Amino acid sequence: MKKQFLLTGATGALGSCVSAQLAGTGAAIRALVLPGDRSAARLPDGVERVEGDLLDDGALERLFSVPAGTETTVLHMAAVVTVEPGFDRRTFDVNVAGTENVLRFCERTGVKKLVYVSSSSAIPERPAGEVQTEPDSFDPDAVVGAYSRTKAEATRAVMAAAGRGLDASVVFPTGLCGPGDLNGPLTGFVADCAGGRVPAGVAGTFDMVDVRDAARGVILCAEKGRPGEGYLLSGTLLTIRELMDLASRLGGARRVRTVLPRWAARPVLPILRLTARIRRQKPVFTAVSLYNLERNNRYSAEKAVRELGFSVRPPEETVADTVAWLRETGRLTGRAGRRDKTKKQA
Repeated sequence: MKKQFLLTGATGALGSCVSAQLAGTGAAIRALVLPGDRSAARLPDGVERVEGDLLDDGALERLFSVPAGTETTVLHMAAVVTVEPGFDRRTFDVNVAGTENVLRFCERTGVKKLVYVSSSSAIPERPAGEVQTEPDSFDPDAVVGAYSRTKAEATRAVMAAAGRGLDASVVFPTGLCGPGDLNGPLTGFVADCAGGRVPAGVAGTFDMVDVRDAARGVILCAEKGRPGEGYLLSGTLLTIRELMDLASRLGGARRVRTVLPRWAARPVLPILRLTARIRRQKPVFTAVSLYNLERNNRYSAEKAVRELGFSVRPPEETVADTVAWLRETGRLTGRAGRRDKTKKQA
């Protein structure tokens, strides 16, 4: 029987890693690509492209149209990521309505397997000190921020479809970082630290997982994930201090000496928002991003390790490979980047 992978979000940081790993096995891959998406150039050779978006039934019809008898696996990775606190129509439309559309086509066409990429932020926070695992239910009102709420709502819809008989599983990656990640906040922070562009940090913690390991987790879930089950793809709990030290050392930049308490950052949030609006940029910090640093970020991937064979590399390897990729692609700018260019010219 011919096997076919159908991908959404294939040009994103995680999706491009998944695409590359699948292509390495010789798998047949068809990807839904936004019209004019320049990141589509990152897709491996041989990936069939269907232009359109999750709200376009015609595009989804083309994506899901496969020859009779084809064994189809859908990896739904497309999402709008934001750290804005309030409701955002585009985020809701893509993350919730788009997922419902994918579910509708999965059920209508009888796909063999669906893996939905949710987020650890869709999991309600447990009290400090407790290790967080996969919950039994999802409540958009129990999480913080527009992105988290939409991911919780979409996850609930996927689990409901599994209850109706669809072979669907969910993965919950934590903070992604790694080579090839063009727009991720953690990779961007590593680039700033390695380039010597961070004057001060803000105290907090986060769980970091290598994007390559998370991609492998998605594929493993497609192979072994049980219907109606979720799997946390977490990595290592780090402090901002630890990440800054690691990135600046590997990048050859000066150590960032100042780490501000979170309360010191809150009064400047309106200024940061106004500055970002004037410059037509995303704000450096929002109330949600500060919450993400102070919340309980202890997660366990034990279930994914036990059932899927998931594993992660040490954070030192992730940051070292990320800095090397930034340097090779000319993205390591700032003082350390300039020193590196001078060495190459010499």
